[in-house]
Amino acid sequence: MPIHDRNEEAVTHARNAIEGNRNFAFPIAVLALGCARLGQREEAVQAIRQLVSAAPGFRIGPYAGSGSPTRARCSRISICWRTARLPD
Repeated sequence: MPIHDRNEEAVTHARNAIEGNRNFAFPIAVLALGCARLGQREEAVQAIRQLVSAAPGFRIGPYAGSGSPTRARCSRISICWRTARLPD
């Protein structure tokens, strides 16, 4: 399955999860990330606004500085979140 399709799938699942609980930060972050990766900038920015409202302390920093084996992945994720204007 192409990566583009996986992002669309992630956005769909994130939206469904958000419908179940509008204050659950993780699916909102996934929505912002998926929209950013799909080039849906305005939707990503709206999701970031919702994320900051639901979880004011959510920041890029813990993900960007990850020393785990998935550091490159975390870096790509943080770039997408920055594109969507999530605070550092």
